[in-house]
Amino acid sequence: MAGAALTRARLGALLACLVALPVGGAAGAQDAAVEEARTLLARGDAVGARAALRTPAQGGSVQAQGMLAAMLLDGVGGRADRARAMQWLCMLVHHRHGGASVARAAWFLAEYFRTGGGLPGRRYNEGERQREDPVKAYFWFRVMAEQAGLFETAVEDAVNMGRLGGSSVARQLLEGERQRVDRRLERWSPGQVPASPERCLELPDG
Repeated sequence: MAGAALTRARLGALLACLVALPVGGAAGAQDAAVEEARTLLARGDAVGARAALRTPAQGGSVQAQGMLAAMLLDGVGGRADRARAMQWLCMLVHHRHGGASVARAAWFLAEYFRTGGGLPGRRYNEGERQREDPVKAYFWFRVMAEQAGLFETAVEDAVNMGRLGGSSVARQLLEGERQRVDRRLERWSPGQVPASPERCLELPDG
């Protein structure tokens, strides 16, 4: 049971730093599935919990998407898959209500592409220069900076972080690249939910 307790602690720490999940983010059957996943996790069945989260995550549950991303990031209930976690965080950003969970997901996306696979905190040094994507990093920093016009709720600290991050990454881009990102942002809306997590990280045509 020591391993199960460690798993719960690791997941709890990830959730605390990654997503402040709003109560009532899921509804009906999705709500029940998320609660089932939490129960399974409390019993030490991380594999079952991860499986239980897939359906509500696909159905648009903020809680399920955040939990599944956290488990994928840290390898809880199966192998770690950072790229797949980013897909679910991207889906989480496609919620019009905005707020802390959405802002933090956008921040993880921006830093993932800025660092070539690294993440905020102790994982910054895990990126690879050849995988850096400043165009996508700039896009997600711009989403953070423009929250007030994109979401129902904006987080002021995240807006400021988006402005600072975007300004830093913009130095790596040509003027035409920055303009294309700005045009893409004009075409992007959190209400236009991608058909699948796999398609989510594709930027709108610029």
